[in-house]
This record gives sequence, C-alpha cells and structure tokens, in this order.
Amino acid sequence: MKDCKKLNVVLVSVILVFALASAVLSFLLFSKREALSASSKKLAGALHEVSGALDADSGTATAAQVTPESLSASADQAAVDAALTKVKTQSRKIAQQRNDLASALHEIGRNSSAGTGSAADFKNVTKYPQQVTKTKQAVAKLKRDKDEAVRAKNRAESAAVRAKNAENAAVRAKNAAVAAQRRAEAERNRANAANVQLKGQLAGMKKLELKVKDYEERLGISGATLIAGSPEVLQRLTGKVTKVSEDYGYIAINLGAKSYYTQKIGNKDYNVKYNLDSNTKLLIVRGDKLIAEVQLDKVGDFESIAPIPVEKIGAIQTGDSVIWKSSK
Repeated sequence: MKDCKKLNVVLVSVILVFALASAVLSFLLFSKREALSASSKKLAGALHEVSGALDADSGTATAAQVTPESLSASADQAAVDAALTKVKTQSRKIAQQRNDLASALHEIGRNSSAGTGSAADFKNVTKYPQQVTKTKQAVAKLKRDKDEAVRAKNRAESAAVRAKNAENAAVRAKNAAVAAQRRAEAERNRANAANVQLKGQLAGMKKLELKVKDYEERLGISGATLIAGSPEVLQRLTGKVTKVSEDYGYIAINLGAKSYYTQKIGNKDYNVKYNLDSNTKLLIVRGDKLIAEVQLDKVGDFESIAPIPVEKIGAIQTGDSVIWKSSK
C-alpha cells in the first residue's frame, strides 16, 4: 500500500509538472502568435502603402487589390498569392522603367556632352539625388547655350538684313544719282539747243532789221505797216523782269495786253499791239545767254505774271531782258 501511495504521489507530481509546462508553453505560443499576427498586419499595411506609392502617377491600381484585409491570416491563400504576385509584377515593371530611364538619361548626357553620370549612378539610391541635381544643372546649361545660339543666329540674321537694306539703299541712291545726271544732261542739251535757237533768232532779227532799213531807205519811209500780234511785231518785243518772287514762284514782266511796238512810218508813229495773252511764251535772257523759258499766266494791261519753272528757281534776276519765243 505504501508503495502504491508513493507511486501515486510521483504520478501526480509528474502530471502537475506537465500541466505547468503545458500552461507555460501555451502562454509562450499565444504570445508568439500575437506578435506574428501584429507583424503580419504591419507587413500587409506596408505592402499596401508600397503598392499605393507605386500606383501614384503610374496608371495602375494594384493598391486597391493589395489591402491589409486581402493579406490577413483569415484570407484565402490563393487570394494572398495573387495579391503578392501583382505587387511583385508591378515592382519589376517600375524597376525596369527606372533602369530604362537611367540608361536614357545617361545616353542623353553622353550624346549632348552634358556629363550626367553613368546609368548605374542613376539606379543607385544613394547617388540618385546628386545625379538628379547634376542632370538639372547640365540641362539648364544646355538650354542657356541653346538660347544663346538662337540669339546669336537672330543677331546674325538681323545684321544680314541690315546689310541687305544698306546695299539696296546704296543701289537706289546710285540709280537716283544716275537718273539725276541724265536729267541734268538733258537739261543742258535743251539749254544749248535753246541758246542756238536764240542766237539764230537774234541773227535773223538783225538781218531783218538790215533788210527793213534797206527798204526804208529805198522807199524813203521808216517801214511798212506791221500787223498787231503778228510774228513780225512780236519779233520786235522787248521787256524787262521787274520783280522775282522765289517764295511764291513767279516773276513780273513790264509787258501786258495793251503793250505795243511803236512803228514810225514817214513822220508818223504807229502803235502796233503785241496782243499778249496767257498762251504767249517768252524767253528770259541776260546778254546773249538764255536763262529760262516762261509762259504768261496772268496778263494785265501793261504788266504780266509768269510762274518760274521749278528747275529755274534762283536763276532769274530782276532786270533780265524778255523777248518773244518763236514757235519755230
């Protein structure tokens, strides 16, 4: 009996020890389970936040499918695997895009001599901010260089336009000078021709006077009767410039509608009118030099007005002689 009691005591003690050990292990397992559940929730939340960050401006919507609930311990394992696959796929795509962008930036920098660093530097998280700053500075420099090149091109084009305009102006000035020279030459030729005509008229008048004088001596009279307004009486016309107004562009002549030539026949004087009108053309002379040709504008009784030709302004003087211009 005593041996049975001892055995019972030992068995109860062993059972108590196992019960106590089971309680301790159960508590430890419960604590670990709670910690694991909390970690799982944190991991699920972190994956959701990462998916949301990857979704930003990427055109994807993975975060809506990778929620803490879809990754919880109570969720279906197949749904968890699908959600995790989506996160991995999205991560690989963005990583590949990052690598492609880094290679492109490196290639752009190499081709443009901007010195933006290697593709590995853009992929390296530690070196990335420095490379971004360096790239921005290089791009800003390229833009400044481009803008300066455009300004230089614009300045060159403006200078070329100014040079062309100056060349055109020089050609126009040259052409104008040649035209003015030709006009001056033509004016000289007309003046020379008028001088020749004037000398011929004066010579003709002189011969006519000699012939008239010869007839008068033969007939014993001072001359035949002249007809008013005829070329014969107009050839005897003489007058003077009494006023020159360059400001208003006219001259005054001491001849008018009632002016006349006094012809002496025998012992009598006959006044023969010149019959001047606004169609009468006169020559302004100084000595034997032709100064200008004018046409009467306003004809008074004994004074008339004639406009000064533009090219003769400043040439006519008060006191210059006036004679008739023959139509021949």
